[in-house]
Amino acid sequence: MRRVAALAFVVLSTGCTPTGITQDFSRFSRCPEKEIEVIDGDHDSGFRGEAYKASGCGITADYVCRNLSCESPQIIVVKRHAAMYGCNVANVHVDRIAGAAWRTSGCNQQAIFNCFEEYDVPIRCLTDAEANASRSNRQ
Repeated sequence: MRRVAALAFVVLSTGCTPTGITQDFSRFSRCPEKEIEVIDGDHDSGFRGEAYKASGCGITADYVCRNLSCESPQIIVVKRHAAMYGCNVANVHVDRIAGAAWRTSGCNQQAIFNCFEEYDVPIRCLTDAEANASRSNRQ
């Protein structure tokens, strides 16, 4: 039983390391791991935790690491845009507007996402319309 628990900790904790970020970025970008560089990132991202920037093959993504995991708000919004508009993530362009706000475009569509964190749950990124609907439902 101890061996399983130790293995589970190692698997969970690899996401918090440059190696874990490299692996995640490689899966997303399809860039070979040996061509990816991970450096300290923008600490004014609007999120708690350590900030990193991964880059390789002409692609860059910001990561926020906290609570034994690393997430990229930038990759989250690219995947959300692609899913919303039925296109490939390779066809989605993303720009940071400010802090935790991102503008995506692709597949003849544009969207603005605001990413946020609540307590210890993963980072969530919502469009303005989704955020407004969520606020309306709570009232």
